[in-house]
Amino acid sequence: SPDEEVLIAGLLRRVVEQGSRPAMVAQYGSIDGRVADDYNTSDASTGCFSSPSALATAVEQGLIPVDPWTGFHSTVHLDCITSQHKHGFLPLSNSGEPYQKPSSSNDAASLFFAAPTFLDAMLSIADDLMDTSRANRTVELRRRLRSLEVELLPSNVVYLPIRNIQHRVWRIVSDESLALSTAERVPCIITLEVISDSYEKQLKSVSNDESAITSSWVSAPRPPHRHSTLIDKVAKYTQEGLTRLEDTIDHLSHHGDGKPKVLERRLSDFLGGRQNSQHSYTAVGSRDEE
Repeated sequence: SPDEEVLIAGLLRRVVEQGSRPAMVAQYGSIDGRVADDYNTSDASTGCFSSPSALATAVEQGLIPVDPWTGFHSTVHLDCITSQHKHGFLPLSNSGEPYQKPSSSNDAASLFFAAPTFLDAMLSIADDLMDTSRANRTVELRRRLRSLEVELLPSNVVYLPIRNIQHRVWRIVSDESLALSTAERVPCIITLEVISDSYEKQLKSVSNDESAITSSWVSAPRPPHRHSTLIDKVAKYTQEGLTRLEDTIDHLSHHGDGKPKVLERRLSDFLGGRQNSQHSYTAVGSRDEE
């Protein structure tokens, strides 16, 4: 109904408003763009190629992404790795202020949607590859990823919503990304380079959690008819069949009415061993010896 649509729209606006503030802080260090003293330091995680020779070597080794449309290296990546002071990926001046300043509420909202926009862009690339021939899909995927990398990265608010590890996406490793093909879609394997300040500690914690979860899942009793393997099902059906057979034998042994071969005939019926007359046959070429 129209009233429900208005209510939902209001809730979504509220979510964006509440999420824009932490996104602004993550990108700029604070709401007003003033970075605290503890962020006003060089970030060794991205490297610092301050000397011209080191920067030239980084470019030659392909560490700086290139825009496939212009052929020029990404200025944002260059500014980040050459800056002496930065907040995450954001270059700072000597006074600790970012060269980029928060401008408006629209800027805050765009920061809130930065990660969803990045993920949606990769999904759109995969959808568009359906119109590309299978032989050229990986080539087109890598070209599109290089363009996406220059357009949206690096950013302090682009991350992957997986695991409980604080990280930021630094680069898309296009040369290690592949496009697969099925009849209905083009799933892709995309390799990303991420940076985390405390990666080893967080990864160890997550690994321990995953190990505990896996052990609990393996050792926990299964609910009925769930998580049954093929062997479990075969064993279950076999046991049920043997139980029915035992019951039948017991019943026939006590209710045979004293007639000969009643037990044998009824067991044959139970096991499906009795053949209809139209299925009976006589062996060809067999005759009694004279």
